[in-house]
Amino acid sequence: MNASSSYWSFLADHRAEIWNATADHMALVLVAMLIAIVIAVPLGMSIVQRPALRAVSIGIANIFQTIPSLALFGLLKTPMWGSAELIPRFWKPQKRWA
Repeated sequence: MNASSSYWSFLADHRAEIWNATADHMALVLVAMLIAIVIAVPLGMSIVQRPALRAVSIGIANIFQTIPSLALFGLLKTPMWGSAELIPRFWKPQKRWA
């Protein structure tokens, strides 16, 4: 039995469970989105009208948008140099032997 037939047989055998889990997931997402919209839209409309709050909220949003890119830099340096511990070795001055 190859992996493809195993995959399709699993889907066929557990079809009802998959559909129920999908429906539950969609209901949770819908409720969360409705709560977020009910809170965020009036809050955003009130912040737009106040310049001081607008500046603070844009600053906070920029910080939250920066955090994932900083994490990606941490992940990218590992494949390039093999280990994050090797990076400081490149920046230290090398001793010259006389």
